[in-house]
Amino acid sequence: MNLLPLSPVADRLKEPGLCPSLRLVGSAADLAAVARSKTPANVAAFVVLLGADNVQTLEGSGPLRQVLQVTVAVVLRVTLSGAEGAAGLKQLETPAGEVRAALFGWMHPDGQLKFTISAEALEDFDPATGVTLYRLDFTTRVRLQEPTS
Repeated sequence: MNLLPLSPVADRLKEPGLCPSLRLVGSAADLAAVARSKTPANVAAFVVLLGADNVQTLEGSGPLRQVLQVTVAVVLRVTLSGAEGAAGLKQLETPAGEVRAALFGWMHPDGQLKFTISAEALEDFDPATGVTLYRLDFTTRVRLQEPTS
């Protein structure tokens, strides 16, 4: 039983024309590998499941059912080295805006509600390389049901 498959989110970000500044769309495993890298980054996005919170649990004469609020993060890796002022801001604002536009209001195939933005935050900045990790969080609801025998 999957909580919320992440591949549809990655596929959405890869759709032609939605996020043209992204050179790579990967997963949590890819993020772990590149986060340690000191090489300059191309603009990349990594889809990560952050967690789930219980919204409603139902049990009656049938199987157990539960509604969860699930949060998915898209972590952007951008190099800001050499860019100052408006140019530096644009290097982060452009991919962040593309990701917002692609996912805000989008309906995940396994979700019950359209994605909403639940948070954004600077995760890491390396002043030596200018590599910046910026996280955008999106939330939907998922309904799970206990398998019947």
